[in-house]
Parts: sequence; C-alpha cells; structure tokens
Amino acid sequence: FPFGHGLSYTEFKYSDLRISVDEESYKVTITVTVENVGDREGDEVVQLYLHDPVASVVRPLKELRGFKRVRLKPGERETVTFTLTPDDLALIDADMRRVVEPGEFEVMVGSSSEDLRLKGSFHVRRRLAAEFEIVEVRRRDEQGLVAVEVIIKNSGVVTDMANVKLLVDGGEAASKTVKLAPGEARKVEFKLEKGKWEEVRVVLDV
Repeated sequence: FPFGHGLSYTEFKYSDLRISVDEESYKVTITVTVENVGDREGDEVVQLYLHDPVASVVRPLKELRGFKRVRLKPGERETVTFTLTPDDLALIDADMRRVVEPGEFEVMVGSSSEDLRLKGSFHVRRRLAAEFEIVEVRRRDEQGLVAVEVIIKNSGVVTDMANVKLLVDGGEAASKTVKLAPGEARKVEFKLEKGKWEEVRVVLDV
C-alpha cells in the first residue's frame, strides 16, 4: 500500500487549495478545504507533500511535510491549514550547508502518497540560509585559567551548524560546533592556561 493509505466508510472531497508566501519570514501558508460527501461520519488524514524540481542536488519526488486528521459528519467541511518554515524547504548543498535555493516548489495534497487530489506551486525568490554573527566575547579569570565566553547568534532564517574557532597567537587552539535555529543565540566557552600566549581571537568558520 502507498504511504498514508487507509480505508474509510465514507468519501471526502478536496477543494480550494490556496498558497501564500510571506516575503519577510518566508513562511508558507497552505490551506485546503475537505468535505465529507459520503453518508457516514468519518476521519480523514490530510497529507501535504513537497517537491523541489530545480534543486542542485537530487531530492525525492515527494517529501511529506505535514499531516492533519479531521473528523467530519456527512455534508460537513473544514479548512485545513499547514504552515511551512524555511527549515521545511532546506537542503544540504555541495558545501554541506543547509540552504533554501531559489526556484519553484511543487505542493501536493491528498489522502496518501499516491492519492494526491490537489496540486499547486510557489516560488522562493532568493537563496535563504543561516547568518551567524559573534555578538559578544568576554574573558573571565579563574584559578590558573582564562575562560573565553562567546555569544553566537543566527540572524538568518534557516537552522544550521556554526563552527567557532579559538585562535591563540595565530594558530587554532580549539573549536566547537553549535546548532542554532533562526533568531537563537547561545554561549560557547573555551578555557586557556594563563601566561602562555599573547593574543587570543575568536572566529567563525562558515
């Protein structure tokens, strides 16, 4: 059986597929109306699939990106809403970064992966990615050690990994990787022995 397949004692009709894209947050809102056109009350699991036909890397023909169950009486209808973020659209590119590439995305809605009742599309106009920045660097003295605290923030719209490097006298002394969601800031801490170096810098390897 195809993914999502199930038997029902009634019949459902899909209509009025609508897709809108917020050009600031790049959140995608998808709505569809589901109506029970049978004679009995029943449940329907509405499934949302995406396809990125112009991706720079190979992607599946159908990627499940959401599902919602509705229970409807005969003649009753309900509008089902899905909200997608850039993370739902992202891929890992040839540079191993999570990005959303510009282009067309195909939307498919139905009751299973092979029973897709409605199709539509939307466009992403520019490349979307994480944007990491060092917000603050603090030094704190401890017994025989210096703690270097770094606040890293993701100002972009895609979740990704930031590699933070500690350079001591021009050479890499340590590194840490931190995963940051859009808008998230986190602290990374390094510790050094006192008196064995002249210059300390923190850089991002992105």
